[in-house]
Amino acid sequence: HILGYGIDLQDVGFQDKLSVFRKGRLHRGKKIIEKLVSIGLNISWEMVRKIANGASVGRPHIAMALVELGYASNIKDAFEKYLSVDSPGFVPREMITPTEAVKILSDNGSVPVLAHPLLSNSKSGRKSIRHLIELIPKLCEVGLVGIEVYYGDYDSRQVSHLTEIAEKYSLIKFGGSDYHNSENRNDPHPGDVGPPPESVDQIHLAISRDS
Repeated sequence: HILGYGIDLQDVGFQDKLSVFRKGRLHRGKKIIEKLVSIGLNISWEMVRKIANGASVGRPHIAMALVELGYASNIKDAFEKYLSVDSPGFVPREMITPTEAVKILSDNGSVPVLAHPLLSNSKSGRKSIRHLIELIPKLCEVGLVGIEVYYGDYDSRQVSHLTEIAEKYSLIKFGGSDYHNSENRNDPHPGDVGPPPESVDQIHLAISRDS
């Protein structure tokens, strides 16, 4: 993922791009429901929309519905059984490249950050980015400002590796728990993981420069 901090929500061009992404997300959600119904699950688009409560419907909302219906014990279980790659409800999404994402955010005047680049055992689908060392300089060329160094259940070895990358390319060391209320007992909670105070100061400075 590429995160954006300090986004200019009044940017018409940026909002146009988001509209396209939302339509793709909506189409994907409906296709997932169709696949789940085809294997005998009693789940409906109306139920998922109600759970989303006005938000852009995504897989987490479908996972919540699966838990509510008793098809999974928690959200992580729902992803592993029905929504992840090679599972019966998986539908691939249309994606832009990391370089395109960084460029979109940079053009918006916001602060682009590379999220969770290494394997996380507590998060479904959080695998290491292939060819990370080759990717970073390409992203820096189009405006990458930071990288998540402190994340979820990263161990000291992973943090050390990402710290070296951040310092080599003068990237701000971001971080967070990535809490999704997934009912996974191994999932770090808000405040459990985060960047040091000096990184927070750098984040605020980067946002103020670009605003």
